[in-house]
Amino acid sequence: MGEKLFHDPQLSSDGTVVCASCHIVALGGDDGLVKSLGVAGAEGDVNSPLVLNVSLNARQLWNGRARDLREQLQGPIHNPIEMNSNWDLVAERLRSNQDYVKAFADAFNAGITQKNIEDALLSYERTLVTPNSDFDAFIQGDELAFTEPELKGFESFNDLGCVSCHQGANLGGNLYQRLGLFHDYFADKEQIYESDYGLYLVTGD
Repeated sequence: MGEKLFHDPQLSSDGTVVCASCHIVALGGDDGLVKSLGVAGAEGDVNSPLVLNVSLNARQLWNGRARDLREQLQGPIHNPIEMNSNWDLVAERLRSNQDYVKAFADAFNAGITQKNIEDALLSYERTLVTPNSDFDAFIQGDELAFTEPELKGFESFNDLGCVSCHQGANLGGNLYQRLGLFHDYFADKEQIYESDYGLYLVTGD
């Protein structure tokens, strides 16, 4: 049911945007755009984060403003550029669909409620993991899991220090780092956007 909701346009105000519009699982979990598009083709501030393995992240969204997946879920639903909707509207629409009414009644005692809609979506998102990849096999000791170019890339990844930030179960997403460790990030950018300030937009620090 969560997968069905993830692909249901009823979650957006004008019925044109679904979660999978920005998070295309078959393409790695994003939309491949520099800036993602929402209702009426509105352009967002940044590109969509990957949805694959998102449950492994310590915080959610590019600037870490969401503590967990449930908090992250509130963003797209209410954002006027993304889905421009609200949970009351979504629940009302779902209650008019007898398939959803039955499915929710079978899964939840309270039927269609905001929390249960969220729980269904979150249950699906938590299944979007990529276990047993070649990388997983290599880390677990299978030295033949990598091709020769992949092995050289992994060695460079370590030798160049990438692994100091990009590590852990998800090769990242588990800590904050200051932009500009190796050069002046802002001085080198031709155009600076508000989104470039990252966690600063959340903390003011």
